[in-house]
Order: sequence, then C-alpha cells, then structure tokens
Amino acid sequence: MVKTLNKKQIQDGWQNSITRERDIKKVLRQTLFKYKLHIDQELFEKASGYVCEHY
Repeated sequence: MVKTLNKKQIQDGWQNSITRERDIKKVLRQTLFKYKLHIDQELFEKASGYVCEHY
C-alpha cells in the first residue's frame, strides 16, 4: 500500500491538502478491502494515522 501511496503522492506536504488526504484514505480503504479488512474501523484509523505521521 505504501508503494501505491508513494507513487500517487510524491510531493512534500501532502498532509496539508484535503484532497490528497482524501486520496490517501481512498487508497487505504481499497487496500483494506482487497484483504477483507475493510470492516475494521479501528484498523483504518490507525493505518491512516500512521501514514499521515510517517509519509
């Protein structure tokens, strides 16, 4: 998933953009759905927080 995000969100400061944040969450949801983990809201929130903090 991180590779997918890196390809789409190369620019610095993407965390400050609402559109980019929405794109990140969309890719994250798609990835979780792929592995049948889309039902777990807590997992989504933790993963989203991790990506925003570290990338």
